[in-house]
Amino acid sequence: MGKVDHKNKRGDIYRITDAVIHLYLVYMFVIFPLVLHDGYKDITITKYNFFKNGVLALLIILALLLVLYLTDRSGNIGHPGSDRAVSKKHTILASDVFMVLFLIAGFFAFLAAKDRMMAFTGELGRRCGFAFLLLAGAVYICVAAGCSVKEWIYSVFACVSGLTYLMSILQHLEIDLFHLYASIRFDQRSMFISTFGNINMYASFLCLTIPLFMAAGMYVDKCWKRVLYTVVLLLGGMAVIAANSDVAYIGIGVPMVVLLLAGIRNRVKTYDDRMVIGQKSACDPFLGWLTGCAGIVLGYTVMSFITTGTGWGYDKLTGLAKLVDHRLILTIVSIVLVIGSLLYGWGSRKKADCVVAQKKASKSVRDKKRTTGCWKIIFWSVVGILILTAFVTVVTGVGNQWEIFTFDDEWGNYRGYVWNRLFRIYQDLPFVNKVFGAGNESIYTLMSARYSDEMIEVTGTVYDSAHNEYLQYLVTMGIVGLITYLGLIISSVVNGVKLVKEDPLCMPLLAGMIGYVVQAFVNVEQPITTPFLFLFLALIAGIRRRKLRAMCE
Repeated sequence: MGKVDHKNKRGDIYRITDAVIHLYLVYMFVIFPLVLHDGYKDITITKYNFFKNGVLALLIILALLLVLYLTDRSGNIGHPGSDRAVSKKHTILASDVFMVLFLIAGFFAFLAAKDRMMAFTGELGRRCGFAFLLLAGAVYICVAAGCSVKEWIYSVFACVSGLTYLMSILQHLEIDLFHLYASIRFDQRSMFISTFGNINMYASFLCLTIPLFMAAGMYVDKCWKRVLYTVVLLLGGMAVIAANSDVAYIGIGVPMVVLLLAGIRNRVKTYDDRMVIGQKSACDPFLGWLTGCAGIVLGYTVMSFITTGTGWGYDKLTGLAKLVDHRLILTIVSIVLVIGSLLYGWGSRKKADCVVAQKKASKSVRDKKRTTGCWKIIFWSVVGILILTAFVTVVTGVGNQWEIFTFDDEWGNYRGYVWNRLFRIYQDLPFVNKVFGAGNESIYTLMSARYSDEMIEVTGTVYDSAHNEYLQYLVTMGIVGLITYLGLIISSVVNGVKLVKEDPLCMPLLAGMIGYVVQAFVNVEQPITTPFLFLFLALIAGIRRRKLRAMCE
């Protein structure tokens, strides 16, 4: 009887913990993206403090729950025959190990720093010192202990993100509702947008959220939710132009391809199987992908017409954003995607009706074969259009000598310059610093000490970041830091792939994570969007751990 009571108490603790985690998710998905203090002046420190306070509150609440749990176990702690002892060895994930090693690497980098206080706070960089790593580790430990994710949290996040998209669109059209540009110099206003400050930070957010909502729309059964995600994605497509950052195109494009492959696989193995047994379902992953893609491209096309037609925001567009000039191609692609999604949806419904009818009346299979070929034709048409679009983009870029296709010091808004110099700096570091790094957030110190005058002369500014997270970790945390970080990412991807096979609703987290790690090749680590990455990693680990525990019990 005592054992049964103990299981019930443990179940209650799990439910309370799950509720606390979801409350924290609301905090991060609803309040955190919108929070501002003094406009763009102190946005980095504001977001950092908000993230820190949320983590500390989460730690305190979960610590109290843990104390209550441990003091009410009546001698069952560590008993060889207890369910805790049975499941413990089965719930340690590879991502857990890499997360711990990553924090240890951060600690050694902190010890290796010349100015440890600055390495701890990250004040000379983007506030991503050792203190930030500890906060990220705390989020991982708390959330990854075992949690679930309800689908409604994606819908809420979509509504909030849609508001940030709309805000950026209005700012691009020179409508500053909240007067955020009042304290910003006129020549610098194009560098700030929405509630995220720098356009690259906002592009990072787009790379996190647009793939997430696209994946969420692929696996929902209710029509109104798919409509919600499609509308948000349409706004997201418009926001990509407003962001005016090449980062967004890279970080969104790769997850879209991954989701396409996942949609095909799940469509064939799940949706078709449901129809074979006579079960109609509105959840067709490929249709969801097609609809989401249509929404993004249509939004992008509409915004291109508005921008080029009115001239609002056109002068500040650079790089890949110049695709707005190719309105004819964008229009054709939009029309094809919209019509394709409608026809495919009609064809899928006809196929479902055909299969159900065959189950009842054993009709000829010719109608079934005709309808099963419908989605294949449309699919390959969409793939062909996407390949053609990519080809036209590359040819246009090369022909017009876009900077993205010419790697030199000026490449990527002087990312070529920074990467080249940081590789030289890393090569000249002492062996110990090559292994453990030069110290957290030490890029500013390293670049200023060696290339101060040249940097100002060539770029006009002083860099405090590598604008490549992987290079950043290599220089600041050494080869150990980079390897452990990559191990954390790869092991989390493996966890996510395993989860998607059992629960497709985990795909949004995986898609958002992929979007972030792709854009990280050309972007910076900061407390504005990077917390979402560690939150996604923790959620994937937590869901995986919860399922393993359920299997053990």
